Amino acid sequence: MAEFAGFLLVAACAAGYLGFALLALSLPRHWRDVTGAVPASPRRCALQRVVGYAALVLAFALAVMRDGAAFGSVLAILLLTAVATAVALTLSWRPKLLAAVARAFR
Repeated sequence: MAEFAGFLLVAACAAGYLGFALLALSLPRHWRDVTGAVPASPRRCALQRVVGYAALVLAFALAVMRDGAAFGSVLAILLLTAVATAVALTLSWRPKLLAAVARAFR
C-alpha cells in the first residue's frame, strides 16, 4: 500500500511538471528559448494549454486519491507550487531540458 501511495505521489509530480511545462511552452518566448524556432501555430499553443491544464487537474486528482480530500488538496497545492518553481528554474537555467516536451507537441 505504501508503494502505491509513493507511485501516486511521483505520478502527481510528473503530471504537474508536464502541465506547467506545457503551459510555459505555449508562450512564444519560452518556445523560442527551448526550440530556437519560431513559435508554434496558435492552434498548437491552444492544444498545449488544454493538455497542460488537464495534466494539472490530473495531478490534483492523484494527490486527492493518495491522501483524501482534506489533506490531498493541501498536498496538491504544495506539490503544484514546487513543480511550478522547478519549471521556472528549468526555463531560467537549462531551457533545452524541456526540448523533449516541445518535440512531443510540434
